[in-house]
Amino acid sequence: MDWLKKTDSAEQKQKVLLNPWKILIVDDDDQIHLITRQALKRFVFQGRQLDFYSAYTAAEARTLLGSGEQNFAVILLVVVLEEDNSGLLLADYIRHECGNSYSRIILRTGQPGVAPEYSVVRDYDIDAYKNKTELKQSDLEAVFYTSLRSYRDINSLQAQRRNIEQLVQSITSISSAHDLPEFASCLLSQIEGFTGTEHGRLLLEPSGSYTISKDSQRTRVLAMTPSNVEISQNEDLTGLESKVHNLISSSLKKHSDVKEYPYYIHYQKTQRENEIIMALKSRESLSPEDEKLLNLFSDNVSLSYENLMLHDEIQESQHLLIGLLGGAMESRSKETGSHVRRVGNYAALLAGLLGKTEDYIERIRMTAPLHDVGKVGTPDAILNKPGSLTAEEWTIMKEHAAEGYEILKDTGNPIIEMAAGIALDHHERWDGGGYPNGKKEHEISEAGQIVCLIDVLDAMLSDRCYKKAWPFDKVAEIIREGAGTQFNPELVALFLDHQSQFLDIFKQNPD
Repeated sequence: MDWLKKTDSAEQKQKVLLNPWKILIVDDDDQIHLITRQALKRFVFQGRQLDFYSAYTAAEARTLLGSGEQNFAVILLVVVLEEDNSGLLLADYIRHECGNSYSRIILRTGQPGVAPEYSVVRDYDIDAYKNKTELKQSDLEAVFYTSLRSYRDINSLQAQRRNIEQLVQSITSISSAHDLPEFASCLLSQIEGFTGTEHGRLLLEPSGSYTISKDSQRTRVLAMTPSNVEISQNEDLTGLESKVHNLISSSLKKHSDVKEYPYYIHYQKTQRENEIIMALKSRESLSPEDEKLLNLFSDNVSLSYENLMLHDEIQESQHLLIGLLGGAMESRSKETGSHVRRVGNYAALLAGLLGKTEDYIERIRMTAPLHDVGKVGTPDAILNKPGSLTAEEWTIMKEHAAEGYEILKDTGNPIIEMAAGIALDHHERWDGGGYPNGKKEHEISEAGQIVCLIDVLDAMLSDRCYKKAWPFDKVAEIIREGAGTQFNPELVALFLDHQSQFLDIFKQNPD
């Protein structure tokens, strides 16, 4: 019989570890409390014992129920307390004022005629109606099995509803991210608060969780820590903890999920042939319901992640193509790629000093180098003439502003639309004396005002076919003198207050 003793010991240990079911007895007869406790003292349901609370009046019961500190699975309630209908009024209070539709209410009475069973069950939303004479252990155990199963299932459904709501919220939060750092931050936040299907417990451990994407060119790793996310691009996964590395490698090799406590590795191959791994570290063993929930979560995270990577690739390509196009235009006039980079960085710096958004700053960094794209139609003899231009040649040269606008306009793309405005306006003057349209002050696009200043800045600082570079101090003085005539005086003031930062950009990107 040693095997039986071991089983009993294991069961007893499990009983101690699991939280008991909380039971409230409401009765003015002390003997009823004692008899009930005695009859059910060995009762166990799903490895959990019973924990009894007593109230001898409706007022005491209301105090216990109103505190919100106790979640009672079953309430044994007598009809007659302070008044003949105190128990019925208490049942109504539980359901309606407390909003408690989960606790199972078993009404007990010693005077069945006072409260007819049919009308009581119908009108007061109770779950069982028993005569006090039904106090035998077998009767009580039967009604407790039924009531606790019902309470368990109702709470399980409620937990599933909460988890679905949490899942929708998580997916919405993660899918709304605009870049990889924001995505990673949202993902960390959702992992930190992810709960399982029972008792609302925290399910995942942020530290030790990873998102890995692998395509033909590179591997990206998002490594979670308790406070932030580290993003790296590696040729392999050898930098990961050995156990995680082995599990992820196995998942990639098998093209399937891998589960080995405490890790849950979810594999997905997308329509674009990317392999995306969610390596999640759980706080305890996962139930089948938990795994289904995590599968759904991981599938949607992977989809959001891939869409974000595609967005990043498009933006990266946009940056590259715009840079190449700007560089190609500058090379026709014997200027260097460094000029293109400087113009973009100058423009971004000035936009930042002006208090523009991060999105605006990045857009002007990309588009400022396209200010002279219209020079594609300017003859080389004019574009690279070492001496002064004739009046006729100057007229042709000035056409590049309008030509650039014509090339870039009406694309519907906000980045290219900004570039079109810059191409058109970067030779307009604050006093209205510029070209091609003689715009003045705020008739000139804001991006055009910015590039007007920084294009002149870099042109004077650089060697050109028609002149040698000028020293920075002289250039700064000329820009100061142009405030209110050639340039927006607010932009000039910002430039003068931060001259060293512009000079740093020039020195970091030499011709």
